[in-house]
Amino acid sequence: LQWRSANGLSTAGNGYGLYVDFNGGSTGVSSGFINRYYSRFQFKLVNLSNGSVTDITSGGSWSNVNSSYGTTQDVTGYFYVGSYVTNTANRFRGQIASTVVTTLRTGQSLPDDTEVAMIVRDPIKWMTTYKIGNPWRKPNENADYSSNFATGSATGEQGTKIWLMGDGTNDSSSNIASQVNSSNSVQYLQLNSASTTSVSIPGL
Repeated sequence: LQWRSANGLSTAGNGYGLYVDFNGGSTGVSSGFINRYYSRFQFKLVNLSNGSVTDITSGGSWSNVNSSYGTTQDVTGYFYVGSYVTNTANRFRGQIASTVVTTLRTGQSLPDDTEVAMIVRDPIKWMTTYKIGNPWRKPNENADYSSNFATGSATGEQGTKIWLMGDGTNDSSSNIASQVNSSNSVQYLQLNSASTTSVSIPGL
């Protein structure tokens, strides 16, 4: 499945954050239900200056190639930010202030716009408000984990990553530490053909 946004969503000189979620439903095998599979995802644009949230899903266009019969296996492989491997044609041309990845709980409502704005504009405040001390889910399990979310250990870092791109504890010129457990180097993002720089975003 591939989604392409509409043009003209951003204004020069303004900072934006992109939020994407997946409701966990099947992405199926029957072309007759393709629109149902597309609806599993939603895309929102957050204005970093004022926190306004705009749902941009319906303005975009979907396409798909082949079909899949699904899998019950764990998600494995590499995670890339701003580029896929060394494909220069598809590299993001801009600055990335943070990247957050988290699991959502089974049977619970998806994040509302208040939470969406916070996860994009202030990931640490979001973690403190919505994650720490609350139930959470491991990526390969359906039910809540046996103990509530906590930082500094596997009791949290398996379900959430927060990379602050140079502003986090233990960040360096070559590695970006996940702030859920910044001492675990396995969770580091490695900077390749990129570097950190200081930026000022109005409203933050």
